[in-house]
Amino acid sequence: MASKGRGAGPMIFSRSANFYTQRTRQQLLAEEPDHSPFTAEQVQYIEKELSRWGGSTLADQPLALSVNDLQLPDAQVGSPYDVALKTSGGYSGVTYKLETHDVNRDDFDNEYAFLVAQRGGLALGLELTALGHIAGVPAVSGAFSFTVIVTDQMGSVGKKQLSLSVKADPSLSQEEQDALTVNTPPAKAAVNTQPLAPPSPKPVVNAPVVEP
Repeated sequence: MASKGRGAGPMIFSRSANFYTQRTRQQLLAEEPDHSPFTAEQVQYIEKELSRWGGSTLADQPLALSVNDLQLPDAQVGSPYDVALKTSGGYSGVTYKLETHDVNRDDFDNEYAFLVAQRGGLALGLELTALGHIAGVPAVSGAFSFTVIVTDQMGSVGKKQLSLSVKADPSLSQEEQDALTVNTPPAKAAVNTQPLAPPSPKPVVNAPVVEP
């Protein structure tokens, strides 16, 4: 059986002539700690991965971790939904989560819109699992935008913004559909702060003069 060539893995590592080219483990660990991007434990793991594909030094580096591009299929209120996200690059042990931010309830006119923003932008009833599945039964309709954060066991991080459209349940009345629709981003009614113009004076009509 022919031996595997150096760096012959299935797109796990990419060659980089200008990044630790031909550096050995001893050279890497001999660097000052503040200038070395890897700990001794990380170097050990990298070399283990490299050896699986015939590599021998850190001249072969993994591709940057990222979430694959994906056009999410539409969901519908009340119907089960399950779509798996995929990543490229990085190392194994990838976990997924939603990016969240602090939000203020007073900035939202709709309770549903506030709850959606509070949990990262994904429709109520749906969850992003740690293994990368967007799954559940959506409870509200609308257009939703959210950012997925992925982290591998070496600490590499990738982000991807995704969009999902959730359709209303056609079996509901229009009033019920409207009540379960989330308009994102929520918009408050604009308040006119400009001073009102003074009313135009009414024209004066001269009464006819009556001769005695």
